[in-house]
Amino acid sequence: MNNLFKSLLLIGILLFVPPFLPAQGKKGQETEVKLGALLLSDADSFSTSESCRVLLRMAEKDVNEYAEKSGMKQRFRILEENVASPDEAVKAVERLAAKGVTFVVGPANSGELTAIKHMALERNVIFVSQASTSVTLAIPDDGIFRLVPNNRSQADAILKYCENKRFKVILPICRTSVYSEDLLNELRSCSSGMGNLVRIEEPVTYPGSMSDFSSLLLAVKNKIAKLSEHNSLDDIIILTVSYDEVSIMMEQAHAYPLLAAVSWFGPDSVALCSCVVRSSVASAFAEKVNFTCSAFGVERNVYNEAFFKRAEAILKRTPEADAVIAYDIVWIIARMYESKGASLCDYRSLKNAFGETAETYSGISGWTKLDENGDRKYSFYDFWSIRKLAKGTYEWYCSGHYKGADTNKRSFLMFYQ
Repeated sequence: MNNLFKSLLLIGILLFVPPFLPAQGKKGQETEVKLGALLLSDADSFSTSESCRVLLRMAEKDVNEYAEKSGMKQRFRILEENVASPDEAVKAVERLAAKGVTFVVGPANSGELTAIKHMALERNVIFVSQASTSVTLAIPDDGIFRLVPNNRSQADAILKYCENKRFKVILPICRTSVYSEDLLNELRSCSSGMGNLVRIEEPVTYPGSMSDFSSLLLAVKNKIAKLSEHNSLDDIIILTVSYDEVSIMMEQAHAYPLLAAVSWFGPDSVALCSCVVRSSVASAFAEKVNFTCSAFGVERNVYNEAFFKRAEAILKRTPEADAVIAYDIVWIIARMYESKGASLCDYRSLKNAFGETAETYSGISGWTKLDENGDRKYSFYDFWSIRKLAKGTYEWYCSGHYKGADTNKRSFLMFYQ
């Protein structure tokens, strides 16, 4: 009976080992820490997902080389899951949690993060998003961190851009999503706080499944014609809250002269989108309408130039800020284990340790200090535009910067000629 009791007790202990404890090797060997990564696999997110995949692999290689050289006991392995919908994201998190994953990089999309946010506390998973910006997800102590400022900061940057360029009317074209609805709400709120110097029109919306934009563009053309009765075309700017499909939209917009008579703008969801510069028709249209996009700014300097050259050698283009932030997330987790490994015994200690490490960490994307909701505290945005090169191809180039209010409540806006 004693042997039976001991056997049952041993089985019970094995069954209830907490999932947040990393897998142990033999005595004297390294401990493997599994990290999850949720990458969007829908066609409209190809560009950013490609960059994230490449930079996550770079991060895995780099942190493990560092861990070996510095004598760390941990080694890190990233388990990628490709998801194309909120339902797929839920199933992917279940699979990752079953494999003992606590930290998950992503998802980048606020819609997917909204669908899985309840799983943070239910399954002891910590989500660290590199791109989700919806203000509705700015909740303290919920097991979610976001290494980008939320849409309130981006709305401020967009309106400061419009104010500087003397636009009076923003006409939004919005793909139906949590992200677009949230960004529009913040634009309206910020515009009101700035005395409504820039008016936000009701958006022209479309579903994510749309590929023929002719009816949408006709509706936009008619709206511009109506607005031009009381405004100069120079006063109007189109804000397209889209994803990679923006290139198809621009290819089709080329056929409407009135759409080429106003300026266009895009938020971080389309900034540095590779599909735009790969299309000669979309690129030519983008250059003609001075298509400019805002994106969380990553300053290139002597300290990170080697990193960017490595990334560009693989991607053949500049990586999006989302991907650079994903790289930093892996490093924050590695540094957390290096400095606090002995004290990381449960879910809360892991969650607290990540926030504490991010507080003082400065990576490729800069200082990662977080606010009370676990979102990046300080905002710095780049403005990206399209230009034609001498050889006839097109490229994205940084045309300006915006720095949100700092601890001294100072901000600045700067454009290049």
